[in-house]
Amino acid sequence: MYAVGHRGAMGYEPENTLRSFETALSLGVDAVEFDVRLCGSGEVVVLHDATLERTTNGAGYLCDMPLCELRKLDAGKGEKVPLLSEVLDLLRGKAVANIEIKEHAAVGPVCAMLRQRLRGRKWKGDDFLISSYRSDDLEELRQSSLPIKYAPLLGEGASPRRVHEAAQKGAWAVHLEAEYFSPEYVAHAHRNAVKLLVHVVNEVEEMQSLKAAGVHGVITDYPDRLRQK
Repeated sequence: MYAVGHRGAMGYEPENTLRSFETALSLGVDAVEFDVRLCGSGEVVVLHDATLERTTNGAGYLCDMPLCELRKLDAGKGEKVPLLSEVLDLLRGKAVANIEIKEHAAVGPVCAMLRQRLRGRKWKGDDFLISSYRSDDLEELRQSSLPIKYAPLLGEGASPRRVHEAAQKGAWAVHLEAEYFSPEYVAHAHRNAVKLLVHVVNEVEEMQSLKAAGVHGVITDYPDRLRQK
């Protein structure tokens, strides 16, 4: 079963930090999921929230803080908020980079960085998986003609029909919130040759149940639990 570390291995380490990503790699993940936004000076950084209070010792909006000030903050256990470039350097050749785009303004800069990495020939298109809840983010990615994989995120209000729609637009996978899972999603995924990943799944019993139902993989805070019997 395909194992994706949610914000690294945030069940064990501060989320979206290099420490968390290193732990996820040590636990044998296939991919590492993380979130990107733009900070006040325009760099692509790895942070889930639009504000700083929950995950750092800072305050205010990320979009108001330049990188030089952001890097002074503690993101947990002495970790700093990483740049996207730093995370890619860490993951190259070790796991797929599952980049969740949290704001539309980040799409262009992310595309530019991925194009640069792919041009260097040390990366392949399959090394990247881009996800978003917003269809306009993914449409811009498609228009970029980058040879990368992407996966729409589905949550409240979604229907299994969206799996078919995603397949028609060339999606590699669909990422479905666990509370909305039903066997219909599996049927549509298999019928349309699209991978179905469910998030966030942290209990071993649920992982086993989803695997038995035909789900391709899970996104989890505890990647090691996927290997437990």
